Amino acid sequence: MTAYEDKDGAPSETLPRINLGALFMPAVWGPVHGQWITILFYPLWVFADISIVNAVFSGGFAIAMAASVVLGTAAVTIFYACTAGQKAYERVAHAMTPKQFRARQKKWVVICALIALAFAALATWYNLTIRIPGGTGL
Repeated sequence: MTAYEDKDGAPSETLPRINLGALFMPAVWGPVHGQWITILFYPLWVFADISIVNAVFSGGFAIAMAASVVLGTAAVTIFYACTAGQKAYERVAHAMTPKQFRARQKKWVVICALIALAFAALATWYNLTIRIPGGTGL
């Protein structure tokens, strides 16, 4: 947890080490919190999805590539989630306390988790009903 100083310079309340909203759905959470670069998570997820489907059909080297893409995507997402909360709080520190920020972030965790579940369900539906039956999946 990261401590912030209050007006007297003493350590005040802390923020969590990892922001779960940023972990579950960085491409939505980031722009809302002024971190527009996170829109690049969308093409990264599409690339990972395509890699996984190719690995299912091709096997061999495609499996190794898909594994490296998935692990790399997970590593980038976790790194971002570990740094995003502090940056987002610094952006609004003049307007709210860490306690208020944490309360707002609890709502974002629920929102982002629901969006992530919807994305996973839609991607699974698309892959199983449209992409794979329509051809080789590639």
